[in-house]
Amino acid sequence: MEYAIFPMKTISISQGYSSSHKAFDCNGSSGDRTTKDYWYAPCTLKVLKLLDKEQSGYYNTILFGTCDEKGNQASVMCEDGIARVLTFACTHMDTVDWDTFNHKENDIIPSGAACYREGFTGLNETNPSHGNHVHMEVGLGWQYKKQSDHYLKDTLLSDGRTVIGNTFYQLKGFNSVGFQGTQGYTFKEVSSRKVEDSGSTTPTTPPSTNTNLKLVATKQAFRIRSSVVSGSIITTIAVGGSVPITEFLGIQSDGYQWVKVNHNGTSGYSQLDTYNCYTIKK
Repeated sequence: MEYAIFPMKTISISQGYSSSHKAFDCNGSSGDRTTKDYWYAPCTLKVLKLLDKEQSGYYNTILFGTCDEKGNQASVMCEDGIARVLTFACTHMDTVDWDTFNHKENDIIPSGAACYREGFTGLNETNPSHGNHVHMEVGLGWQYKKQSDHYLKDTLLSDGRTVIGNTFYQLKGFNSVGFQGTQGYTFKEVSSRKVEDSGSTTPTTPPSTNTNLKLVATKQAFRIRSSVVSGSIITTIAVGGSVPITEFLGIQSDGYQWVKVNHNGTSGYSQLDTYNCYTIKK
């Protein structure tokens, strides 16, 4: 499994996530947005959809989905210790760079390869605040379109400050902090793009108690067991129901992330399948 590595060599965030800006503007090495730095694949990616400037509001957007080397849907290890299938949406690349990359849908891009570039397509070129940058969104699961407000449907978490800080790691020797800084986000450092090469196959986990997060059955009911993987079924949470998460347990022998939950005062365990079945919410 691969880590999600911050996708620009210089970490420089000029605008963060908000209810009206469900994305992050990344500026690379230039604080005045005059340079055009590259956006590098944070992990192995598949080109899911090309949304060019002819489609109103998209401005050379490319949707990249996390995958394995064969292009099959695959999870990536996020900084909060949870493996997720993700879509990264990048917007504003200049058309000359769009043509140079010449991406095709279903192209597979290896982790660390340059696959997008800062630009200002669709923006006011004379306004410095709208100069070169990558408008980057992070969404759950593979997504092939944007919604009416031009943002991905399933944003990683409802609390915007956790979206980028809980997604990306900082790769030693690759990332550095730039002029704009990190806007208060912090990124744990790893020495490899692959989890198994980092000295441990155990993912970093968040604090074990008081996560203030809930596991919500959004697409499918989920079972709570007496222990991970093969424990007896205590109860089933129907679609629309939720339970508080008390601990993230990492990847277990079945290949899935598991969490410890509290159901009416009783502790239990559930698989964490946030793409096919469930959602994590505040």
